[in-house]
Amino acid sequence: MTVDQLRPVLTMQAMEGDTWEPALSYPLPENPSLELLEEARAQVLTYLDFASSDIASGGDDAETRKEINRAAVRLTEIALLLPFAVTSTVDEQLAKERDERLREWAEQRGLRPVSGRDDPKPGC
Repeated sequence: MTVDQLRPVLTMQAMEGDTWEPALSYPLPENPSLELLEEARAQVLTYLDFASSDIASGGDDAETRKEINRAAVRLTEIALLLPFAVTSTVDEQLAKERDERLREWAEQRGLRPVSGRDDPKPGC
């Protein structure tokens, strides 16, 4: 087992605490949801605001730059994944709407309900 396999993957639950660290450093899951990416982005932007204010208060410039760079890298990772998450979310919503329209159409015509993807397959 590698070190990366031992690190927790970013989840909504991991971001519930009072720290920005999970949003900044936990590895992103393979196919993150739009909701997860938006929450991570919001937390990283909040952290970036906090780190930027440290410059104004006379904090350690080198450390502040390091933290701003870390946040910028994570924002870039999130931005690169957002188009895929949006597409996935839209595809899921369109499929649900299509299935609902098919069910309504079948019911209006007195036909048997169309088997959806969530229905168990015969013999299962």
